[in-house]
Amino acid sequence: MRLLIDTNIFLEVLLNQAKAEEAKALLAAAGEHDCFISDFALHSIGLLLVRQGKPAVLRQFVTDIVLNAGVQVVSLAAADFDQVIDAVLRFRKESRARELEALTSPEVRAAVEESGV
Repeated sequence: MRLLIDTNIFLEVLLNQAKAEEAKALLAAAGEHDCFISDFALHSIGLLLVRQGKPAVLRQFVTDIVLNAGVQVVSLAAADFDQVIDAVLRFRKESRARELEALTSPEVRAAVEESGV
């Protein structure tokens, strides 16, 4: 499986935040998959760590995660944004359909579908 790991997962661990242990468990399980981080996420993590006076943590993070663990850095070309927007819209539509399906009353389901909410 291919996984794009969110900035906040890494920050939980790097900054020892409230859900650091959960994030560590997720990252440990993710090791069995092809993992990716966006260039934007990597830059955001870098900016945050440098602003907090933790450049050594940033260096170690890049070494551990990108160079040694093989998490691949990916970027999105401007020409690909249409595909991303289409995927988001498709996901929202599918998610909305699942939510509507969960409603038990046909009357309520019909009213929600009619309202466009």
